[in-house]
Amino acid sequence: MILGGFDKAALVVLDGDGRVRQWSEDAAALTGAGRGAALNAVLADLIPSATEADDPLRELARCTRSGPCSDSRMRTGAHGKQLAVALEICAFGGDDGGGGDAPRFAVMLQHADQAHDRILRERLQDLAEQTALIGHWRLDVATHRMHWSDGVFRIHGLPIGSGVVFEKALAFLVPEDRARVEEALDDAIRNKRDYAFRATIRRPDGVFRTVDVKGRPELGEHGEAVALFGVIRDVTAETEASRSLIKARDDATAAAEAHMMLLATMSHEIRTPLTGIIGMLEMLREEADSERRQRALASVEGASRTLLTVLNDVLDHTKIESGELTLEHIPFDLAEVAASAADLFHPSADEKRLALECQVAGGMPVLGDPVRVQQILSNFLSNAIKFTQAGRVQVDIRDEGAAGFLIQVTDTGTGIAREKLKELFTPFRQADASITREFGGSGLGLAICKRLAEAMGGTIGADSQPGAGSTFWVRLPLERTAPGRKPPEAAAEAQTGLASAGLALAGGETPAVLVADDVETNRLVAEAHLQALGVEVCTVANGFEGVQRFCEGGIDAILMDGSMPLLNGIEAAELIRMLPPPWCGVPIIGCTAYSLSQSHENMEAAGMDTVIEKPFGRAAALAALAPLLEGRAKLPPMRAVTGDAALDRQVAQAARAFREGQDDLAREALARLCEAAAQEPDEGLARCCRFALRLADKLDAGNGAWLADFLLGLSGQEHGVS
Repeated sequence: MILGGFDKAALVVLDGDGRVRQWSEDAAALTGAGRGAALNAVLADLIPSATEADDPLRELARCTRSGPCSDSRMRTGAHGKQLAVALEICAFGGDDGGGGDAPRFAVMLQHADQAHDRILRERLQDLAEQTALIGHWRLDVATHRMHWSDGVFRIHGLPIGSGVVFEKALAFLVPEDRARVEEALDDAIRNKRDYAFRATIRRPDGVFRTVDVKGRPELGEHGEAVALFGVIRDVTAETEASRSLIKARDDATAAAEAHMMLLATMSHEIRTPLTGIIGMLEMLREEADSERRQRALASVEGASRTLLTVLNDVLDHTKIESGELTLEHIPFDLAEVAASAADLFHPSADEKRLALECQVAGGMPVLGDPVRVQQILSNFLSNAIKFTQAGRVQVDIRDEGAAGFLIQVTDTGTGIAREKLKELFTPFRQADASITREFGGSGLGLAICKRLAEAMGGTIGADSQPGAGSTFWVRLPLERTAPGRKPPEAAAEAQTGLASAGLALAGGETPAVLVADDVETNRLVAEAHLQALGVEVCTVANGFEGVQRFCEGGIDAILMDGSMPLLNGIEAAELIRMLPPPWCGVPIIGCTAYSLSQSHENMEAAGMDTVIEKPFGRAAALAALAPLLEGRAKLPPMRAVTGDAALDRQVAQAARAFREGQDDLAREALARLCEAAAQEPDEGLARCCRFALRLADKLDAGNGAWLADFLLGLSGQEHGVS
């Protein structure tokens, strides 16, 4: 009720004509009119307004139509004094003494300054509730009627002033909190003690809010709880922030544990084959028997492949976690991929006397990523053969129509307990710790398969029972295509031939390929592969030597490692692309041990024609070089590009400064030469000068002798390149 907010106010009751029917002592004190003078008098005449326009005391009917009225103005009291009076009028039905229901009016009179203070307090209280997202409420224990402050209405998403009872208030609670809250309130009433709880409410707009409620019982004359008072606070934002912090903490902890597991697992899985490789190589050095040497070499090869598998797993895992994984969408035959994968594992199955069967009928032309599909299938087969001691391993593929293709690998191995199955596709997890000790493995294979399957829009899983074997399956929604379509690689293979074929330039000339790599083993491997393809090979150990050797002439293509001392591969490629034609167009193939796309993009941005990952085989070298060398003529030696006496003198001046170790002076002379060469119609000299200046900026002092020879060679002078 609107009058309930007044304190220290005078109460007056008027009839429908505005005459005083009840007069309080406070009213007499405020207006100066005693009870005898006031009763039956018109209140508007007792305390007349200086301006009678819109005076609600003379228009009481207005308060019945529009609800409670309020007013604040100067009035004259019965004692003749001017008063600043604030009043509020509320209509109510009542007995007028004659049995009728004529309306009556309750009037609260108050000094205007007191009313102003009350309004200000209420506004400040409401502002505090809005700012702090709080509200307060009172529950009458006997009637279950509730009083809510504006803040409570706001928290519940209700219009301010809506009627509310206890049962309606409870209905806002989510079902799982309702009984607990009722018990807390009952306990507070029964035991007359404070209470507190946190609960979730659902507002009419469907929004859920988390609230903290604290309060205490209000006691009556005999010590019984007659009401409950409470304060409610919306803590949704705090709760969500706390949950986010907890999740961030848990994620960070999980990431730290995963990294520790990765380091521990990789340390073991890398050291084990490396130890075997080193031991076998030491034996090879001293072993004379050819048969034992062959067995040792086979052991080295097997350990090396194990090491490569572990590293590939780590790289795939890193790609997936960093969002670098990309999938192809090319035509291939799913049946052929399955048969090829099975063929790879026939030797392993034969060694354990296992039957390896591939139950795939006819061709299955689809669009997708054949390499990743074969990776998943190969992982299934590897595990099946590893954990099967006797019996068979079987590959099945079923076309399930709209559901896609179901690829299954079934074995008669040891089987897996049901509770362990869900952990198999988690990184660094295996069904049993003893598996790692007995068979090794990074624990990444199936986790990678799961992420690959999901990236292709598929699902993956396993069915197994201990002692009854296992079935690992993947369902992929591969797009079907017309029979006979071949992937782009097939056309390339038809054009370039098998990996054993040779490479040649236009006219059948033998190409010369420069290999730049700072690791001698990598140079030896690349040299062996290239020589097997009929290529002349020369090798260098860093990017600067690579640039030097190329400028000496006779090089038709370059295999450039990305990470090398003095000049790395990217810097060397950028420098070579600064030279004048035709030398700037030499094919450059980047070689990198990094599988992340950013590394490839950086190398291609530097001007490399393509990028292959190490370790690469003969087929990869052929596939990269063949299209770049096809139809190309042999590059001529770099020749003199000046012929102007004034320019020749500037060239000689810069070269002399480089040869004498005066690098700053040499750079200044070379910069002037670049400006002069830029005015020449032939851009060849300008490009060579910019190349030399860029190279000088990258090299340490003391490497100027070669630059001097290079510059002199531009004008055909002594010690020139050509």
